[in-house]
Amino acid sequence: MLMNYSPRLRILLTAAAIGLALLPAPIAVLGVIPAFPSHKPFLAVYTPFLALLVLAYVLYVRDSLARVMFAHLLHPLAAVDEGESDNIRLKMRRGLIHARRLSLALVPALLLLISVFCVFRYMSLLTESITAAAQVRTGHTRLPSDTASTTPAERGIVPKALPPEAPTDSVIRGPHLESTSWQDIPNFNELTLLFVGIFLSPLLAVLLMSVREYAKEALQLTETDVVLGRLLTDEDAAAGEPH
Repeated sequence: MLMNYSPRLRILLTAAAIGLALLPAPIAVLGVIPAFPSHKPFLAVYTPFLALLVLAYVLYVRDSLARVMFAHLLHPLAAVDEGESDNIRLKMRRGLIHARRLSLALVPALLLLISVFCVFRYMSLLTESITAAAQVRTGHTRLPSDTASTTPAERGIVPKALPPEAPTDSVIRGPHLESTSWQDIPNFNELTLLFVGIFLSPLLAVLLMSVREYAKEALQLTETDVVLGRLLTDEDAAAGEPH
């Protein structure tokens, strides 16, 4: 008798999803991923909250997702007959099914790549935000880009000169970082969205894999059935009963 790994794998993936949903809190509090001190409580509370909502919603609609994932087995297409007039339509439907199956297989990998992108983009934007906050606190602010082409005389003002050297790392990550309130954090919205994306993307990837294992278990599919793409026998398909 063939062994079905779906129940144990589904439990493992569900536990991993719950862990990913709760992980942002200690990550933010402990500073594993750098953040403005005033931004950490916001990230530690709302990121897990949003992740748990997404987790609950995906579990709520898991039946619909399961039917989409295995629609090609629940409603198999008839064999292509060269003499039938709807041959082209059947081929188009078959192509759409293959495209959907390929898309569902690639979505988890794409979500993981999005998470990696969010990590690098967050770190880059955080550095820019800290530098901007330090320049504001020290009074050395750059002019807006849309006024850079005009001269000070044309604007009637004389801009404050920039320091000859950029602020040192100790200055940027010292009192300016600590004393910046969350209302004054540059790029606050973008930083928040990127931080959420770091954890929400892999969470969705794990949830999709978990729903797939749930569907296999609910439909009583073995690994062989999934690989060979079979659910209904010819007799069962005619009677409308699952194998």
